[in-house]
Amino acid sequence: TSGIDATMADPGRVAGVVKNSAGDPLRGINVAAYCSDGVGGWDYMRDTSTNANGEYELGRLGAGSYRIRFRDWSGPYATQFYDGKATLADADEVVVKSGETTSGIDATMMEGGRITGTVKNAKGTALRGIWVIAYQSDGEGGWDYVRDTSTNANGKYGFGGLVAGTYRVGFEDGRGRYKPQYYDGKASLAQA
Repeated sequence: TSGIDATMADPGRVAGVVKNSAGDPLRGINVAAYCSDGVGGWDYMRDTSTNANGEYELGRLGAGSYRIRFRDWSGPYATQFYDGKATLADADEVVVKSGETTSGIDATMMEGGRITGTVKNAKGTALRGIWVIAYQSDGEGGWDYVRDTSTNANGKYGFGGLVAGTYRVGFEDGRGRYKPQYYDGKASLAQA
């Protein structure tokens, strides 16, 4: 069958600079774009990371409105959304036009709070390699994944870069030796 043609539109881009509160550029900050799902939610589209100068360019975006997230996966900076908002629902929309760069979508990252602890077995032996997951209230009775880490050789773990709020913490042994649980000895996220 012939005539199954297409005219491809030039993609748009979002660009900016990410710095800390002292004005220093931040390398390795994950920058992600979300677009409306048409029913009140937001779908992840794509992401990139900042370079040594704190700069990023998030390309291959179709024309439309997006919300932009800035996340420090392993450091002390709290996740935020453009323009300095704490949640995806509150984020300012960024309009992208075909073939153009929407620049100046910058962020100033602030250090967040920390959750730390130690994981041991019933005999008091520190456990290495336990997966620890932080969840934050979604404000509607549910819990959203925030970040994860694993325990070190001394059974210690820590999450940095947390925004103010209520969290629940889960513990899982990927090797299956220990039953999953949530702080403080609870069997489910709902009970934690």
